[in-house]
Amino acid sequence: MNPLAEQFDNRLTGLPVLGVCGLSGAGKTTLIESILVDLAARGLKTVVVKHGCRELEVDRRGKDSDRLFAAGADVYLCGGERFSRLHGPADDLVLELINLADRYDLVLVEGHAGSPLEKIWLLSDGENGEPAAAGISLVLGRSENRRAKCLSFIDDFLQE
Repeated sequence: MNPLAEQFDNRLTGLPVLGVCGLSGAGKTTLIESILVDLAARGLKTVVVKHGCRELEVDRRGKDSDRLFAAGADVYLCGGERFSRLHGPADDLVLELINLADRYDLVLVEGHAGSPLEKIWLLSDGENGEPAAAGISLVLGRSENRRAKCLSFIDDFLQE
């Protein structure tokens, strides 16, 4: 087991951190977007951590925040909305998830399929069953009512 996986096992156990995983195009973002209103209506403060495989670009090249980040600074933009862009190795994600779990009722992690987070797996077209990934607690096919089943699972997950 790699060091990041061990950190997930030991340090995130019991925290309200849940993965939503699947192959590209499986509908992860669509599902998460569809349940956020319901979660808010239930009074849950939710944060989504999106796993991006590509370089993050939140500002056009040459703008102030991009220039500051390129020069080595972490950038925290505040105003009507807030956004932070931080440097650091990938294994800092564990610390970020722990910090987020302290401030939110639910942390949804989109992606990170190989980590041993407890997770919901969304099947893509052509996938027939559960993949060989650790921590899968619920598998949802395209023909299922993903939204309702996901919300029910989250209710049970948070009760535990």
